[in-house]
Amino acid sequence: MNTKSKHVVSAVLFAFLFTVIAVGNTTAATLHFAPGLYTGDLTIPASKTGLEVVGDPGAIIQGVATRPIVEWPQVSPNIEILADGVKLHGFTIKAPAYSSGNYSSGVVIGAQNVEVYSNAFQCWSANTSDEIGQAIQTYQETAMPGVNVSGLNVHDNTFTDLIAGTWGYEAIYINRDTAGGILVTVQDNTFSGNIFRAVTVERSNATINNNSIITDLAPTDATLSTAGAYEGISVRDAGFGGPVDQTGIIVTNNTINGSSASKGFLQGLRLGITGETFVASSVTATGNTISRNTVGVLVKDPVAPDVAASGIVLNNNNIMGNTTGVNNLDAGSSLDATLNYWGSYKGAGLSDGFRTGDSVSGTVSTGSFTLGQYGLDTDSDTTMNNADANDDNDGYADVKEVALGFDALSAASPVAPNDIYIDDDWFGFATGTVVTYTPPSGPPVTGLLIDYNAFPDGQPAVDAAPPTP
Repeated sequence: MNTKSKHVVSAVLFAFLFTVIAVGNTTAATLHFAPGLYTGDLTIPASKTGLEVVGDPGAIIQGVATRPIVEWPQVSPNIEILADGVKLHGFTIKAPAYSSGNYSSGVVIGAQNVEVYSNAFQCWSANTSDEIGQAIQTYQETAMPGVNVSGLNVHDNTFTDLIAGTWGYEAIYINRDTAGGILVTVQDNTFSGNIFRAVTVERSNATINNNSIITDLAPTDATLSTAGAYEGISVRDAGFGGPVDQTGIIVTNNTINGSSASKGFLQGLRLGITGETFVASSVTATGNTISRNTVGVLVKDPVAPDVAASGIVLNNNNIMGNTTGVNNLDAGSSLDATLNYWGSYKGAGLSDGFRTGDSVSGTVSTGSFTLGQYGLDTDSDTTMNNADANDDNDGYADVKEVALGFDALSAASPVAPNDIYIDDDWFGFATGTVVTYTPPSGPPVTGLLIDYNAFPDGQPAVDAAPPTP
């Protein structure tokens, strides 16, 4: 079968399946899509509870509908899920073909216990900020009164761009729904390519766990006037009728960074919006690795008398390689950012001799910190670096390397350390012995000769610092 006729058959089959879904009975069923390209938009109505829609390997759905940017934020779903308990998996899901001056709505969900997994999304990617669309979004309560997306689980999908638009794509946007809903989950997904913003949550009771978010865009600027990446994960209620305070938010074990040194987000993790309060333990962010962003973690100013920072727990993360590690704009409360790894053995904003920890701004408590990264075991001894007293297994405890101001294994160690380390089998010295060399009085000494058969006779083995005048 040639490609053209295959696509025609696929389109006919898609129309047939659409009819089955739209007018069939309410009994739960499983529909398999055979390999092929299915072009069109699909609605699963509320009567189709428990429906499982499965793409066999090679099944591709590409939506058609877009909307002019002047009609934002109205939606024209490419796949609309209105039935509880629907499962959608196994597909390549392609955004509509790019059309200048328009945006795409993607998969739009307005039901409970929906599961979207093991799909490969090729997302609408914009060339202007007004054209940015979503791969997956949920209905907002003002657009669909009474909507409840409790139990939503988006997991094990991949997201990338359909075209490499300069403003990129937005992957998942979970709008505020009816208050009191139970947990929604975004976990184990991989986001790559030109990401503008990966995950936004405007409702309470949400877990964002173990996602890889790596953008190929450079950060946009604070006014969003320059094309680039905006936010890796955003937790704030900017929806109509808001802001409404959020609670029960867990952000854990995510990687948020740029694909190279010049790439990254304006804000890796953004928490809060003006007018929104986080009560005690509203947001817990742990185990995340956040790097190569303009600001690693931003806490917005809620404006007095509201507070936000005091309701956030930001512990046990790797926050390193950002221009600013943490910026707390909430002048009314302190942010607990203890027990993080800042990229330096000496902690936030300080150099350990060859690397400097990420800085913090605003009222931020960094107090105790770890000497190594979470989730990394450099010396493969089954103890993670954050709990390993000698994480690089170089014979010297991390606390000693902090005191000396250098890492014994780093080629970037400062020149002329005060101590000379001997880490080999020398006559008269045990392995790891520290020998302090004091140059004699007289002209400045430019080198130290070690005459031992491990070196050629007379070879300058270690340069010593000249004496202080």
